[in-house]
Amino acid sequence: MRAIRFLVLLAAVLVPVAASAQMPVREVVGKSGVRAWLIEDSSLPLISLQFAFEGGSALDPVGKEGLTSLLAALLDEGAGELDSRTFQSALSERSIELSFSADEDALFGSLRTLSREKANAFSLLRLALHQPRFDGEAIDRLRDALIARRQYGLSDPNWLASQGFEQMALADHPYGRAAGGTVGSLRAIGRDDLIATLPQRTVRNRLKVAVVGDIRPGELAALLDQVFGDLPVGADKVELPALQVTGAGELGLLTREQPQTVLMAALPGLKRTDPDWFPAAVMNYVLGGDFQSRLMSEIRIKRGLTYGISSALVPYTAGGVLYTMASADNAKVAELLGHLRDEMKKMAMNGVTETELEEAKTYLTGSFALRFNSSSGIASVLLEIQRLGFPASYLTERANLIKAVTQADVARMGEQLLKPEALTIVAVGAPEGLKPTRTLTVEP
Repeated sequence: MRAIRFLVLLAAVLVPVAASAQMPVREVVGKSGVRAWLIEDSSLPLISLQFAFEGGSALDPVGKEGLTSLLAALLDEGAGELDSRTFQSALSERSIELSFSADEDALFGSLRTLSREKANAFSLLRLALHQPRFDGEAIDRLRDALIARRQYGLSDPNWLASQGFEQMALADHPYGRAAGGTVGSLRAIGRDDLIATLPQRTVRNRLKVAVVGDIRPGELAALLDQVFGDLPVGADKVELPALQVTGAGELGLLTREQPQTVLMAALPGLKRTDPDWFPAAVMNYVLGGDFQSRLMSEIRIKRGLTYGISSALVPYTAGGVLYTMASADNAKVAELLGHLRDEMKKMAMNGVTETELEEAKTYLTGSFALRFNSSSGIASVLLEIQRLGFPASYLTERANLIKAVTQADVARMGEQLLKPEALTIVAVGAPEGLKPTRTLTVEP
């Protein structure tokens, strides 16, 4: 309860900071048809822009995993006549922040600038999207960085567990491949691959844009046309197979001689657009979404079997996963798994108490407000809502959707989702008393 009261108080403190979140959202449309959601706010001379092109690393060709990640890393490494150093200097001298990233489902961009520098900022953004240089030195440097990150991960049990999770639970789906690439796949990517992939990812029909700050709708419309207006049109949708969580009832072991074992356990979850998302979110919060959760109370506090255990709903565009993560001394792993299954069974059979329901609603409502602590944060929320296909009114409707969740709703989701006998389990370490059904390895 102390944590919940703190969140409520902090949300109240942040209301002045996030005042722009209370302003109306306007849809701005350029002559090219490019659309953006805008919250106009002249209280500070800042503009924050967030955008996403649907279609991410799940579209990488087999054997060239990591292509979209490398592409994103290179987009601000020089463009047009500006090499990497000159391009970065042009940004820093004007206090412009520009970055790109990618996940399985999208290629993202972020721009933050003083309003007086908007012409320069949007010109540099256009240059990055239309004329990236893909210089050999930059390709080698960023490829080496991705390889080094993967090689470092090979010594991290938590990272290894995530890789095993992809092999076990996401097998045969593009999400199960290495989004950041492997050593072999990254070395197979050449400049021609990057040049060919850019127009396949940066397409107008799969573009979502959100802007918050000191800019007029007419100005923004013109800048949207300037930056995005002549990008390829592209297909409307990304075609991915529906996600089916695999490995039900199996235990995969990646053996490491270490005193503790890291565990990941997965079940099918929900898409973020599912009407039952909030009942499922309440259920997950009570089960393992907080330090006060049942899993923490029963497995850490009462029995001392772990330093930490949590659960989370992870939504992808093509499906969702409910996963639990924990670590334990090798001799305690089997006991921990037994209690995990027991708590899932209890939740599936009995649901949540009225007190648990209200505390979860308070948290889920209050924590959303914490995302409105900056113009970039607000733009990020607007972008997320667009990507989900929700109307702008969702900003105000969300709280009512959470308030409407009942104990019966949560009980129904617990019964639907929590099937402990169907857990897909990955263990990294040398657990005692467990019989793996599969031996896992991770490709460098």
